Amino acid sequence: VSFDLGATVRLINELRLGVVGQNLWAHRTEMPSRLGIGLSYRLSERLLFAADAMIDFTGAESCIALSMQNGLCSETERRTTYRIGGGGEYIVAGRMPLRLGYLFDSSYNAHHVSGGVGYLDPERGFGLDLSLRQQVSAGTQTVALLGIRILRQ
Repeated sequence: VSFDLGATVRLINELRLGVVGQNLWAHRTEMPSRLGIGLSYRLSERLLFAADAMIDFTGAESCIALSMQNGLCSETERRTTYRIGGGGEYIVAGRMPLRLGYLFDSSYNAHHVSGGVGYLDPERGFGLDLSLRQQVSAGTQTVALLGIRILRQ
């Protein structure tokens, strides 16, 4: 059992700040304690910029000493890790969001780029999103996501 706590504040009409604490009653690595912070700015009806960061206080395990006998790790320590990213969204004709983004993950010292496209139908109250994230350093992981939105007025 654990709990999360978060809030979003509209600083001015176009600028929003969000903060969330995740797994505030920590359970070690099974449910790591995290802090997320996000900021978004809507430049116009069609253009939005956003940035966010997530700090994992449970962190990743790193080898700090190797055994002279077998070359295997003999001592480890946990270190706080973080993910930081940003991106933008431009909505074409009020119905098709186009997105580009970037992410750095300190756990793997990895850089990622992402892109996406969507379709919004406010009259019918739904939307579809397709996105792709590609790791461009420290590996070659590719993540594809398909999302369905329920839009409420």
